[in-house]
Amino acid sequence: MGAIAEFERELIKQRQREGIAKAKRAGRYKGRRKTLNRSVAFKMFQAGATPSEVAETMKIGIASAYRLKRELTVSPK
Repeated sequence: MGAIAEFERELIKQRQREGIAKAKRAGRYKGRRKTLNRSVAFKMFQAGATPSEVAETMKIGIASAYRLKRELTVSPK
């Protein structure tokens, strides 16, 4: 029974991959929309906004705002 279920699941996944590939070729599958505009967040942090203010304004989680602040304030080496 398990082998049959496994085989059927593989068929479903294969059809799904084929459908996604076809939709991408047609330009209808673009993935998830961006929920965050980093340049706006960067400007807000430069203006002195707190992570909670950024999170509320941009409608993201507070942890995401803190992570974003850390990413934007750490200079690349």
